[in-house]
Amino acid sequence: MEIISNLFNHSIEEIAKTIYDNRILLSIISMHWIMFMSPIVITLLSSDLSILILVSLFLYSILTINLIFHDCPLTLIEERCLGGTMIDTVGARMDTEYNNENRGSITIQWLFMAIATTNAKIFLVLMKHCFFTYLSE
Repeated sequence: MEIISNLFNHSIEEIAKTIYDNRILLSIISMHWIMFMSPIVITLLSSDLSILILVSLFLYSILTINLIFHDCPLTLIEERCLGGTMIDTVGARMDTEYNNENRGSITIQWLFMAIATTNAKIFLVLMKHCFFTYLSE
């Protein structure tokens, strides 16, 4: 039941109908995008230190869960319920060396990059605050 890999062979209307008819597919894709895009958007648009720290803690919690399960829990649910994963389908069409065995390590690499970006932004906000405090004295 390779629902996800078969989506690329259809038109946009058929893809939308398949996603709409399969509620599990719609909810898992939505959850993946929310978990992927929200830390990126918040990190880029926010300069509030407490929000950036919360985003960093959220990313650390996702990293911890990925280390415990050796893969993303949403991807494991997707594989069990749908017979394939969105990440595998997209990764198969890329030029990188991607397969099911290294999916967990690639996810951890992306999480480390997101954590590094968020922590760099926290550091820059702290440096900005210290710099302006130093100039005002």
